[in-house]
Amino acid sequence: MDVDDPAMGDFPGSPEITAIFPGYRPVRRLSQTGMSHVYLAEDLALGRRVALKVLHPDLAREASFRERFEREVSIAARLDHPNVIPIYARGSAGDLLYLVMRYVEGEDFGVYLRAEGALDPPRTLGFLRQIAAALDAAHEAGLVHRDVKPSNVLIDRRSGHAYLCDFGIAKQVSADTVGPGGQFVGTADYAAPEQIQAYPVDSRADVYALGAVLYQCLTGLRPYRRSDAIAVLWAHIQDPPPRVTAARPDLDPRYDAIVARAMAKDPDDRYPSCGELARAFAEVVGGYPGFPGLAAFPGSPVGPFHPVPPGGTVPTLPGTVVLYGVPPGYGGAPGVPYDPGVPYDPAAPPYGTAAGTVGGAVGEGQVPGGATAAGTAGGGPATGAASGVPGTAGGVTTGGVTTGVPGTADGIGGGIGGGTGASGAGTDGGALPPGDGGPGAPGHPGGTGGTGAGGAGARPGGAARGRGRRRAWIAAALVVPLLAAGGAFAALRLTGGDRPSPDALARVPAALRADCAILESAAFPGAKTSLTCRDATRREVVVGLFDTRAELDDAYAEVVRRAGVARGSGDCAAEDAAEHRYPHTGQARGRLLCHPEGRSATLVWTSDVTRAAARVTGRADEPGQVVHRLWTTWEGVPSFPTPDEKALVDLVRLDGCERVPAGSLERFRERLVAAVRCAPRGEGAKTVTYYRFAGEQGLKRDYQRQIDAVSAPGRTPCTDDPPPKDFLGHQTIEYQTVIWGSLLCYRDPRDGHAVEWTSEPLSVLGRATGPDAAELADWWQENQGPPVEDIVAARNKATGFPSPAEEALMRHVPGESKLTCMRAPEQVAGAAAPATATAGIVCGTSEDTHAVFYFQFPDRAAMDAHFATGGVPDGPSCTSLPAGFSGGSVYTIDDKETGRVRCGRHGDHNVLAWTDNRLNIQAVALRAGNPRDFMKWWDEHSGPIP
Repeated sequence: MDVDDPAMGDFPGSPEITAIFPGYRPVRRLSQTGMSHVYLAEDLALGRRVALKVLHPDLAREASFRERFEREVSIAARLDHPNVIPIYARGSAGDLLYLVMRYVEGEDFGVYLRAEGALDPPRTLGFLRQIAAALDAAHEAGLVHRDVKPSNVLIDRRSGHAYLCDFGIAKQVSADTVGPGGQFVGTADYAAPEQIQAYPVDSRADVYALGAVLYQCLTGLRPYRRSDAIAVLWAHIQDPPPRVTAARPDLDPRYDAIVARAMAKDPDDRYPSCGELARAFAEVVGGYPGFPGLAAFPGSPVGPFHPVPPGGTVPTLPGTVVLYGVPPGYGGAPGVPYDPGVPYDPAAPPYGTAAGTVGGAVGEGQVPGGATAAGTAGGGPATGAASGVPGTAGGVTTGGVTTGVPGTADGIGGGIGGGTGASGAGTDGGALPPGDGGPGAPGHPGGTGGTGAGGAGARPGGAARGRGRRRAWIAAALVVPLLAAGGAFAALRLTGGDRPSPDALARVPAALRADCAILESAAFPGAKTSLTCRDATRREVVVGLFDTRAELDDAYAEVVRRAGVARGSGDCAAEDAAEHRYPHTGQARGRLLCHPEGRSATLVWTSDVTRAAARVTGRADEPGQVVHRLWTTWEGVPSFPTPDEKALVDLVRLDGCERVPAGSLERFRERLVAAVRCAPRGEGAKTVTYYRFAGEQGLKRDYQRQIDAVSAPGRTPCTDDPPPKDFLGHQTIEYQTVIWGSLLCYRDPRDGHAVEWTSEPLSVLGRATGPDAAELADWWQENQGPPVEDIVAARNKATGFPSPAEEALMRHVPGESKLTCMRAPEQVAGAAAPATATAGIVCGTSEDTHAVFYFQFPDRAAMDAHFATGGVPDGPSCTSLPAGFSGGSVYTIDDKETGRVRCGRHGDHNVLAWTDNRLNIQAVALRAGNPRDFMKWWDEHSGPIP
């Protein structure tokens, strides 16, 4: 579109631009959004090409938009980095704000990825290092970008140099990192869970987004491919990170682990910086560790450039949830409709453009075959090929004819005129009650077409009123990509009647959106908008939409207070009166209250992400569980068991397991993935419950909170006979001297006594209760779970055991003493493990020996030097069972001196230590009980063996 196109509305044309900015001569417009226009211009003083970005005059008058624009400029200007687009100048002229920046002749990375599809790892690394370097520079300056995505990276077509841009929603780490009113600010496909939930964010939110970009580079797909953007947001919150190898089985599975860590739900589990993410990726790719900078791989690091056809548009990644109209790259036009499952196919037919106008502002999409189709609000020209498709916010095109549809109650659309060929006659867009149109648009009744882009259509009772609704139109237009993703916008426009706005409908459960109307009275105290909706069975639900999370929480708390139900109690799946979070595990999405009202059951629930509360009342004498089952279908709450719950049941190997009551989960602040209550095995325990956390650190934090809550003293064994005073204690749990968890015991006011224990390698917490403290402690020693073999396997997997050296050492261990082997801990029988050993392992035995350690030394001198530090001189032979089991001597095999052995005690255990001169291996074993049995085991099964 030319800079003097009349469809630009209030934006100045070419002569005005030259007059307002006399130092610059506009060449052509690069892009436009509801917020800004960006021009390619010539800097007349310096004779160079620049990008001139001008904020829309209406928005420049808004203090919040002016602040956003000023922030973008100041942030980008502060970042003097080769991978950040430099700002040359900034200023204001009347109602216009502008900035001048370097012009990059190329394309945004989103366009590049759609053209190229999946990239090979070396080429991905070249881009990743550059973007990571720019982000780390921003973080060092105390800034978080918060909108890292491919379309906010520009690629220089000549050099392949990458530039990070659009710091328009960046925040200082020390400042409030939540949008106004607790709103989510960002892009659905790349937003971190804490960002979506309007929690405080730091640089690790950018690490998450960069991990999502990395996944897209390697697979050609966005991380979570769902039917609409709301579903994408939920996936970021509760679904596990996507696996690269699921889409690219030809790639190294180590890339799965890198993406999983970068996109971990808990920020503490992510890479500490973007540079660390890039370095981890480089190690797998095989690139040299130097950072930042472009990897030195043969050939072009970015591949061929695919220019946009003249007159075409630069499509950006769809599915964008932008509350403040953040422009991609320089501020490109809206892109293709949300289609998360289909990567761009460069072999498809050439693409033209399809434009549908809402009140005169153009939204452009794509039409196969190089054709052009346009529909305008309130009438306008339309040309198109036989297979036309709608633009992002445009007309509904069928067989080349753009047909009219009614506008919405708040003035969006007005009615879309249609036609065939170059102009043609438009069809009536339908009639709705009078209202205000968008800028330059007709009123709600659609026009009959033919007056050009944004032309006036027929409006009974007076002329169209467009100017007064510009701001409302802009806000609504920004959410069109989100609504178009699930088809909700098209359904809304075709329905007519007193319908809610598109952004209001987007905050209603999908199963209820098809039949909603605005309520005049407030559904909940403080609700800004109230709706009444019905599902497919005509069950009515009232919904209240709130501006802030705090207002939502206050309204819900008042409902709970009036219902007289204790917060965090029971479970609505089985009880008539309960209140708890939902879902049971994973990231909490909101809270649920159920209580009886007369002869009917009532459910009230909230949504944290959409800041909505809803209420449904059952029919007379209808059981509350029936209403609850309806609710689970609306909210998509899974039935028992989920895959995570089944995995936990399989792990603990118990019968009669069920989902725990949701109210009992109130104490946990870290993310749970599963929680099951099972029938205890054996005598002494009344209940046993297992909780699995998303990670080991979350398990430790929640467990420590419980220790603090009951004020349990440390180093107070719960398993002593008799049990500790008040059954209050805390101790570590070890196996073969390797600590893998902790045990807590305390009195429980409801269940009598309780024990809780952690299995850290599995991120599992167990809890058992019983009336008698001693019997409960005995039960735990006999029946604790999960099984030791699974704990050892998880620990070994996490630590990378065995290494090649450890595996070689294990070949010298007899089979009877090679059970559940692990890497040796740092302490062995109260002494430090040998620092000069090249490998060390600890194993269990088939007999009663507690643990046996084996250490490989590089040579005999190192082994003898370490063994001599034991300080036990020659004395009685250990085979003679000396007094106090204290002695030492040489020992022989086949009448040949083989090494030295000494014996002693450590705590409640007898200790043997011996060397093998043939293999340069030293071993240490611990065993309680009779020394005679110990020496018999040593003589027959201890090894090492050649």
